Amino acid sequence: MLKKSLYIWEEVLRCDEITIDDNMYELGSNSLKVASIVSRIQKTMDVKIPLSEMFQLTTIRKQAEYIRGASKSKYEKIYPVSEKNYYETSSVEKRMYKYTGQEDIVVGIPIAGRMHEDVENVVGMFVNTLAMRNYPVGNKTFNDFLMELKENSIKAYENQEYQFEELLTKINVTRDVNSIIK
Repeated sequence: MLKKSLYIWEEVLRCDEITIDDNMYELGSNSLKVASIVSRIQKTMDVKIPLSEMFQLTTIRKQAEYIRGASKSKYEKIYPVSEKNYYETSSVEKRMYKYTGQEDIVVGIPIAGRMHEDVENVVGMFVNTLAMRNYPVGNKTFNDFLMELKENSIKAYENQEYQFEELLTKINVTRDVNSIIK
């Protein structure tokens, strides 16, 4: 397991001579590289590590301890679709954003939808909209709001694979193509 993790880190971070106690962020990791590491760990070891855990699992040693105790999550390969003259409209083209001037604000932010290793080298957009809901009520201090924003962001990133279009369908909103969500 340590050898597999070491190989993944060397490949993604493009570093040689990594030790099991090196900090991945000190080696130049960023959010895209972390997502790539998570995807490769799932592919090679059948363990899915939530992105929020990766903020704590900054060394190969810590990741190996987590992997030993984690339940299996089978890697499912993504197969290319057959070539066609046209394809159904993508979720990027269907994306909507909702802003309010109230104390209940939902902002849609684009996020790289490349959490699966099979799409790393595929040309094209893999973007999803991440709905971020926050409550900047008037009596809340800036620091309190900032901490709430941080917690909500981490939770949202953990669920980034949930398609925005599916979310809209599940909450059964009325859609009007001439305006934002009603």
